[in-house]
Formats: sequence, C-alpha cells, structure tokens
Amino acid sequence: MALPPMTSPDSTQSDVPQSGPRAELRLDLIQALAQQLGLPLAADQAVAVQGHWLALAAIAHPLMQLDLPQDLDPAPRFEP
Repeated sequence: MALPPMTSPDSTQSDVPQSGPRAELRLDLIQALAQQLGLPLAADQAVAVQGHWLALAAIAHPLMQLDLPQDLDPAPRFEP
C-alpha cells in the first residue's frame, strides 16, 4: 500500500488530495463521524482533518512495519 507523501507544516490545503474515490470516502467518513459526535464541521475543516489523517498514516506506517520479537516484555506501567 503506497502512502501519500507527508505534508510539511508550511504546505497548503492544495497538497491534500481532494479527488478520487479514496479521498471522497475519507471526507464522507469524516463528515459522518462528526455528525455522530454532534460536532459542527465545515467542508474546509473536513479537508483539514483529512490532511491530518494522511499525515498520521504516513507517520504510523513505518512504525507498524517494525518486526518486534515475540518474547519482548512490555514496559512497566507508569503511575504517578
């Protein structure tokens, strides 16, 4: 699965794909989730949320590809 390039902080909304079936599906999903949560979300805000999701996917992808050993012990839980 090819991920889109991560946008830089100085990039504009035009960097976010706004056409094609995957982009439309994401926007529909974002708007449906906002509606279920009762959050007012303008169309331009939905496009911004879409851009953040794409950036998060680009960040998470290499982390999810790490091959961790099965005998790895989890870190102890921190409780202040």
